[in-house]
Amino acid sequence: MSADEPRPRGEQEVREAVLAAATALFAEKGPAATSLREIAGAAGVNHGLIHRHFGSKRRLVRAVHDHLAEGMAATESFREATLDSALAAFHNLEGHRTYWIVLTRAMLDGELDDVLASGLPGARRMVETVRDALPDDAPIGADELVAMAFSFSLGWLLMRDFIQMATGAGDDLPERWFATMAALAESR
Repeated sequence: MSADEPRPRGEQEVREAVLAAATALFAEKGPAATSLREIAGAAGVNHGLIHRHFGSKRRLVRAVHDHLAEGMAATESFREATLDSALAAFHNLEGHRTYWIVLTRAMLDGELDDVLASGLPGARRMVETVRDALPDDAPIGADELVAMAFSFSLGWLLMRDFIQMATGAGDDLPERWFATMAALAESR
């Protein structure tokens, strides 16, 4: 926060400022390397207000995850429970890169337990949607297919440059991979 900007006032402004600052710092450094005082400074609030509104750093990590997940869930491709929307959601993960970076850093920092306590309803809905779309004799289960989609999507999102250099894969790899997934489901 610059010196020219007014400090956040009121619970809502403080929460929003803290979430925005924590999101940026967690994405940059990870939760373990980020102090509450650093977040408070970036948000332009007294660090005691973080304790007042979030309780602890662990609860702030969970709040950041929930905030980012809610923003992602509000997008068109995550709102519908159809196979096309599930595929579009995976294909559009790059638009939510900060979420995935924060989630990955939380995992690497050992802060994932609180994040996973939400039950990840969006991921569960994707499994159910794919399960409904797969033929009964599909060679792979919906949970495995969604796990592979997450693995591919997150790997591509976080490691694309390395993958392309190591394998020579082109920019069209995600389209080809998702077309293969859709063909599996359409064989019903």
